[in-house]
Amino acid sequence: MEPVSLREQIAMTIATRDPLEDWDGKPINWADISEGHRECYRRDADAILAIPGIAVVELPEPDGMEGDDPYWGDSWWIRYLKSDGIEFEGHSMGLGDVKALAAALLAAAEYAERDQ
Repeated sequence: MEPVSLREQIAMTIATRDPLEDWDGKPINWADISEGHRECYRRDADAILAIPGIAVVELPEPDGMEGDDPYWGDSWWIRYLKSDGIEFEGHSMGLGDVKALAAALLAAAEYAERDQ
């Protein structure tokens, strides 16, 4: 099965939670929604993805496990330690610092893309 784009995932999420589509209380299947309505949901997704100052990213699955602890990265190392929190390149960080670092990295990447 071909991976679904982030835009399509957002559109599908909006559609399956739309009370206008769910008028009879039955679960909504994306395949049952007309192409015209799907395109409207895709435009809603485009609007969400275009909000200035807000990043919507698809989070990666872990690259592997070390014991019970998932990790991400090959050239750099981030690991979730159930006992201690987050470890980044050998340094333990609290959740608040990790979220601030992630936001700063995303902001810097967005500025770099805009500058090209």
